[in-house]
Amino acid sequence: MPTDKTALEGTANVEPDWQAGTYEWWPSEDRLAWSPELVRLYGLDAAPHSEQDFTGLIHPDDRVRVEAETSAFLGSDAASYSHSFRIVRPDGAVRVILDRSAIERDPAGNVRRIRGLNVDVTDALGVDDTLPDAPEGMRTNDGEAPPHGICSQPDHSTELPSASDLSAKAAMLESLFDVAEVGLGIWDADFRFVHINPALAAINGLPVEAHLGRRPDEILPDLADYDALYAAWRRVLETGEPWRGVQISGETPAEPGRIRHWEEDFFPVRVCGRIAGLAAVVQETTRRDAAEARSRASESRYRALFDAIDEGFCIVEVCLDAPDGRIDYRVVEANPAFYACTGFPEAILGRWLREAAPDLEEHWYEIYGSVARTGAPRRFEEKSETLGRWFDVYAFPIDAPETGRVAILFDDISERKRQEERSEMLLHELNHRSKNMLGLIQSIARQTAASGPADFTTRFGERLMALGAAQDLLVHNDWTTVPLADLVAAQLAHFSDLFGTRIEMDGPPLTLMPDATQTLGMALHELATNAAKYGALSNADGCISVLWRVEAEGGHEPRFTLNWQERGGPPVAEPAEQGFGAKVTTRMVKTDTRGEVTLDYAPAGLSWRLSCPAGAVLDRSSAARATARSGPGS
Repeated sequence: MPTDKTALEGTANVEPDWQAGTYEWWPSEDRLAWSPELVRLYGLDAAPHSEQDFTGLIHPDDRVRVEAETSAFLGSDAASYSHSFRIVRPDGAVRVILDRSAIERDPAGNVRRIRGLNVDVTDALGVDDTLPDAPEGMRTNDGEAPPHGICSQPDHSTELPSASDLSAKAAMLESLFDVAEVGLGIWDADFRFVHINPALAAINGLPVEAHLGRRPDEILPDLADYDALYAAWRRVLETGEPWRGVQISGETPAEPGRIRHWEEDFFPVRVCGRIAGLAAVVQETTRRDAAEARSRASESRYRALFDAIDEGFCIVEVCLDAPDGRIDYRVVEANPAFYACTGFPEAILGRWLREAAPDLEEHWYEIYGSVARTGAPRRFEEKSETLGRWFDVYAFPIDAPETGRVAILFDDISERKRQEERSEMLLHELNHRSKNMLGLIQSIARQTAASGPADFTTRFGERLMALGAAQDLLVHNDWTTVPLADLVAAQLAHFSDLFGTRIEMDGPPLTLMPDATQTLGMALHELATNAAKYGALSNADGCISVLWRVEAEGGHEPRFTLNWQERGGPPVAEPAEQGFGAKVTTRMVKTDTRGEVTLDYAPAGLSWRLSCPAGAVLDRSSAARATARSGPGS
């Protein structure tokens, strides 16, 4: 990047009595900043606010040329530029300005800022400083016409520039025209070339001399739709308005058989206030267009893959020093699976998570902050209580470290975690049941012996067979529907001789889904075991009622309730610690049925109650039939 000294070299020898001022211009923002000296040089009270305001200060006959030259400078990869033009001050004075500037660009080559110096060279050139009243030609002392960029002045000018001065200025503009890396051309009002620079001639694949005096359709007949082109050119000549950003494609003798692309800006050319022709700035965009096409194709492939993968994928921007001192991040890109896996709405995109999801756990910020800070990828499994899900996550940094961008590929493993927890629970249950089996057999033997020694062996054997049948029912119906009444009877089968006397079962015919069969079977087994060991079935007087029903109220989803009530047993007291059986009958049932479980250790007898959505435990047809029976008029 050249410094001001380099960019503006050659101005160091400006005479001290010349007026000069500096400026800065940010083209992408259309913003100007002028020094006080430059404001005074232009005879203004305040600096212009935009490039359009500045253009209004340029002499009308110079405006189009200055716009074309500026466009050429900015369209090239030059680091600096220099040109001259006239301005009209508010008091009517015309001054000639030498403009030298340094161009600062971003890494992509786009113009970021221009810093320049304007010098009033009117006195040095000896040009009259009043606006011309008529198009009478200004001539040098030897009768030569003025160079391009210096319009005619009235004959009453006090001192005309010397021929050497004017020749130098013409040479400067000619040099600029010839060395510009973009194509420059000038046509007369009949659309015949009057000037073309080497760059445009090379684009066309013909010598400069082959263009002069000829129309484009005469030398490049297949390049464009000339009827439409010339109609547009006539509008430029008639209206004086530039025609910008014109896209032209075709073949030229420079590269036969290859379609190339150009972007062209056309401007009217004024000679002392009269439009005499038009000029063009031509930039070849073939490579740029091809690169953009490749980029679009690559982006399309990336987007198709991005959207098609089943795993959630997002890119987040991590802020390690948020205003409150904590780490924060926001999602800047996300595929459809991201929203499906997290449950976040699409409105979350672009919002900082501290504000958009205030309940999100702290560990997410710490993990992604660590990846952004260290650049080390992380693979982990983590649960979000806020989202109610488990995730398998791979997070890795992308782009430059200072961007703080982290890519996150993840999958919702909540179901796998539930199965793992369920498997662990089942293993504990198997171990627990094995231990309970001996206690249950002892209880069966004790209950059987309490009735007297007569036929003890027969009744004891029957109860052991009923216990075995209950186990068979769970195994054989593990993944099929099971009537609820059969499940209750199977779990209490070893006390079947008490049905109708000490054990009451009542409820509508309902059919359980496989998971509910297993869950409720385990719960009923624990309740029955507890009743036999400590509760209503541990003496000769206690009794149990098992009741179920389905209720639907006010159009809400039907709810299933199952009640276990003990009475007449030994006094009940809540245990000091919750054993495994209590966990099965409460936490496991609550989780698997999405319901509510109440366990009450009332002194008169233990009470257990489940209330849950009917659809969580009953098969669809069974739930519909039960709801119809429980509706109005049933």
